[in-house]
Amino acid sequence: MLDKEIIRLFTEKTVTHLLTAEELTLLTGLGKKRLTQNIDKINAEFLLSSQETVGLDNFDLNKIDIENLLLDFSSSYVLLDDYRKMLLYLIVYIQKESYSILELQDALDVSRNTVIADIKKLNNDLESVKVEYYRKDGYVLVGDELSIRKYALHYIFVLYKELDLKKILLDKIGITQEEFQYWLVETHSVLKEKKVNVMTGQISEIIIFILATHLRVKTLKNDELIAIHTHYMPNKKYLEFSKMYAPLFENNQELNYVSLLFASISQEQMVENKNNFDVVFNEFIKMFNIISGIDLFKNKMIMTRLKNHSISMLYREKYFYFLENELIKKIAEENESLNNVIKEALLPVEMELGKEISQTEIGYLVAIIESYLQKQKEPYRILKAIILCPNGTTSSVLLKNELEEMFPSIQFSKASSLSNFKDINPNDYDIIFSTIPVHTQKTVYIISNFLSNFEKQKLKKEIIGRYNLPTLKIPSYKEVEAIIDEYLEASDSIEQVYLELVRIITRDTKDQEEWSPVLKELLTEETIKINVEASDWEDAVRKSGEILVDTGSIEESYVEAMVNSVKKYGSYIVITPHIALAHASSTDGVNKVGFSLITLKNEIKFNHEANDPVKVVITLAATDQSTHLKALSELMELLGNEDFLKVAYDEGITKKDMLHLITKL
Repeated sequence: MLDKEIIRLFTEKTVTHLLTAEELTLLTGLGKKRLTQNIDKINAEFLLSSQETVGLDNFDLNKIDIENLLLDFSSSYVLLDDYRKMLLYLIVYIQKESYSILELQDALDVSRNTVIADIKKLNNDLESVKVEYYRKDGYVLVGDELSIRKYALHYIFVLYKELDLKKILLDKIGITQEEFQYWLVETHSVLKEKKVNVMTGQISEIIIFILATHLRVKTLKNDELIAIHTHYMPNKKYLEFSKMYAPLFENNQELNYVSLLFASISQEQMVENKNNFDVVFNEFIKMFNIISGIDLFKNKMIMTRLKNHSISMLYREKYFYFLENELIKKIAEENESLNNVIKEALLPVEMELGKEISQTEIGYLVAIIESYLQKQKEPYRILKAIILCPNGTTSSVLLKNELEEMFPSIQFSKASSLSNFKDINPNDYDIIFSTIPVHTQKTVYIISNFLSNFEKQKLKKEIIGRYNLPTLKIPSYKEVEAIIDEYLEASDSIEQVYLELVRIITRDTKDQEEWSPVLKELLTEETIKINVEASDWEDAVRKSGEILVDTGSIEESYVEAMVNSVKKYGSYIVITPHIALAHASSTDGVNKVGFSLITLKNEIKFNHEANDPVKVVITLAATDQSTHLKALSELMELLGNEDFLKVAYDEGITKKDMLHLITKL
């Protein structure tokens, strides 16, 4: 028997007809001895003419009887147990009636005991479907037709992926190579003509499945065919496209089913607004926005991409079993925080489907949303600062030099006296360093004229953490200006060059230095309150928000935005029974990441149909779209803990009890 590495030479489209010894070794990975043994067998059995042999240095594929070579390999190939089980299933699938054990033995070329053992193993693998034997009908598949087909498609995906099994697969289920090629070419042609945008990499497997199902439905009664509810149908374009298979299926129900196959690999908008999957997709996005505090609705591009992927995902999850993708699953596992948030947000989807979404599909969603979040990260912005002293004395110049040394990435203007402060344009600075109290809307840091080492370290930690400043010591604005001034004629371009230099210097360190707090750093003695009295939902939200106002995480404007959001959009913030998660946009007055939690003395109605009354109100404040996700993921874990509500409803609860649950995460 020829090595399968040699067989690949006759199935790979990239291989040229004439190969050298070096190319043979490179393409097959075989050594000279093994190659010679295979070539000797080819010369002995598979030449088009015995007068024209092939050699190690002159391996001419045009001299080889490739068709007989592949047929011989197919008939002599020893199937692994798992693959043989799948083929057995497909053999029974294509002909519903009259399969005796002898016929299965003959089809698989194995013993009676092997067939019986394979059926037993197969039935152990299957859920809601069984291979049963009836005296009148022989071996048949028993179960609902949709589940029977799910397994058939899945097994075709698995088997077709294996190079050595492609021809065996077609032969065993009674599909000729000519028939397969005809429908494959025809399908690609009509897809192009109808402008149907699908993932072409899986079309071959779907064609084989359609042809196998064509053989199967000949033996099915009308009441055994799959009926698709109109609320799940794709749009007219997909329904029209499926009519190309009318020569195979007389019944419109089967053509509708074919349209779902291509909807499951679609890469475009292919449902109407009344479609159930469209509705449940919007519920998923709404839930994600509520839980994460990230408003995806605002970005048309990410919404289009997510919708196109998610709708096809829903068709795959409801009607088919596609292959798992280990690489995509790994991506999801490595981004645990986002993965957990998406899992929680998918609850409405899973309720619609009646099953959990596979980890591979969640992984694709993680990859799409993570890509979007990375693109949304704000580019580095130069902070501008002013220094105020009572009279703008010499000490202020020394102070300015110290601050520039501590914060080289902040652009400092000249030190100013308090009397001149009112004349400075507020747009010319972001923060103020002052030795005296100042009344202003801008952030003010009150400092001493002469900073001690302790004060310097405290100030650096606070400012670098708050503004996510790079920790590299980069050139000051003055230094760069002095270096390049002589080379630039237009003075207004100096700042542009400076910004570009800073962007380059800090592009790697910014990501490395990002701070992602964990839940126990945000929910502390200071941000948890127990048995809070509130008159109504608005009062409860305000009291939860005021905790973060007191800690400096948010401004009063953020609390107002949370309340107005509920008034405008309803009680969406009640994300699960008895728990409300309140938040607003990061642009509504967030100074730093913050979480607060209150338990209410008495339950309060938020007018939510399913999750009222509310016992716990949590406020979330996010500075951007990703920094808070790790803590949010842990919060979801906390809320999913069956002990959480028990503790919340305990009349004798203390902060320590709640903190104990949090520290156990």
